Amino acid sequence: MAECKKKKKPWRKYVEAFEVGIRESCSYRCNCCGRLGYKKNLKNLKRWKLEEKGSNSSFLDHVFAIEKPGLQKFCKTCHTDITKNKIPKLCLSNGLDFPVVEPCILELNRVEERLVAPCHVFQTIWSVMGPLGQLRGKGGIVNVPVDLDTTVSSLSRLSTNSNIYHVRLARRKEYQSNYMSGIMDL
Repeated sequence: MAECKKKKKPWRKYVEAFEVGIRESCSYRCNCCGRLGYKKNLKNLKRWKLEEKGSNSSFLDHVFAIEKPGLQKFCKTCHTDITKNKIPKLCLSNGLDFPVVEPCILELNRVEERLVAPCHVFQTIWSVMGPLGQLRGKGGIVNVPVDLDTTVSSLSRLSTNSNIYHVRLARRKEYQSNYMSGIMDL
């Protein structure tokens, strides 16, 4: 009996370590490039230590893109570039940060989003293992540039001023089926 308990303990330690790893996962963010990584892969770098070494304050403002007091962790690639006084290529302050989405855009439904988008994207997506399985893409991705002025001028004007339009979007004019349809409220 005592031997069986000793054999189970190493497995319990591995299971607990696995569960901790799943809970923590890639949830730590690099302060320069914004990439997510594991806690063990991020390195601490203090701003005041770099200032003591003679780093320029404008360089440090550029590099410390996500300024959070006490949480100044950097991924390996950013850390090596910063210690060499070079700006990393993937630094968020190089214009790689995602823009803030306006609240009025968040209120749009899927059809309205598609109508105001500067480019229509078509991709075939399949489910691998049933309806709840992982998704995969098949074939190429087609990007169709759209002129917003042409889209707005082509909307039909109804005799009633209800400002509600039923929109059917097709990939090509000759296609009979629509890939998206819905109601647009102006």
